[in-house]
Amino acid sequence: MPTSSQPDPHGRDGLTPWERQVLAGIEDGLVTTDPHLAHEMSHRRSRTMPGWWPLSARSTFLLFVVLSVLVLAGALVSASWWAVLGLVTTLVMVPWLLLAAIEKNQSG
Repeated sequence: MPTSSQPDPHGRDGLTPWERQVLAGIEDGLVTTDPHLAHEMSHRRSRTMPGWWPLSARSTFLLFVVLSVLVLAGALVSASWWAVLGLVTTLVMVPWLLLAAIEKNQSG
């Protein structure tokens, strides 16, 4: 595979020096005209992207505890109560999981 001995005019970000200069001018203008927006944008850019797990560590721990208790309860109750236990679990866990995910997305 042939490679060029000339350095790539595009940097790591894929921008030419002229494009980087124009972008820097836009950023400077933004800082001058609306410093609050510029601060918010740089703050959002510096945060890491959220992972694939939509729940916080606290919510994940509570989920693990609750599911463990439900497995234990399922082992202790008779088979005729499993449907009731499943219904109660669904009515409690689904809204809780949705609210916990929404809370993490709003705070993170």
